[in-house]
Amino acid sequence: MERVIPDRKGFTLVELLVVIGIIALLVALLLPAVYKAKSISQRTACISNQKQLQMAHTMFSNDHGDKILYSSAWKYEPCAQYAWMAGSLNLSTYGNQVRWLSRSPIFTYVGKSTGVFKCPADKDMVRVMNKQNTHVKDLIPRHRSYSVNIHVGGWTK
Repeated sequence: MERVIPDRKGFTLVELLVVIGIIALLVALLLPAVYKAKSISQRTACISNQKQLQMAHTMFSNDHGDKILYSSAWKYEPCAQYAWMAGSLNLSTYGNQVRWLSRSPIFTYVGKSTGVFKCPADKDMVRVMNKQNTHVKDLIPRHRSYSVNIHVGGWTK
């Protein structure tokens, strides 16, 4: 009696499940490493942004007789042009406008880059409201992450 060997032109279900299981195991092992690498790269970029802002403050001070920028000022104060940033991190009343960044005295010292003012790990969102405190826009990302302590003095005449 002759034995007939069937032609196999594919994988069995068990073989496919084993391969899928191995791939799932490898993904489970690699994902934490990928997330950690992403976190480290975001931290490095954030530190770099802070260093660029620090250097911009230093260069501005060197160019202006060792005077430092105010940490904040109201819109109509005489010192407002010497505040490091107009607006506030409470962006619900300011409309989250990136134009505040370009009006900063250190904007040219950071290469006219708006990205320097925001940490890549900052995922905070704000809801823009108008003066009547009614909803204007959906949640949008903040345009900056950093601020200067109010106790940092500023410009004097």
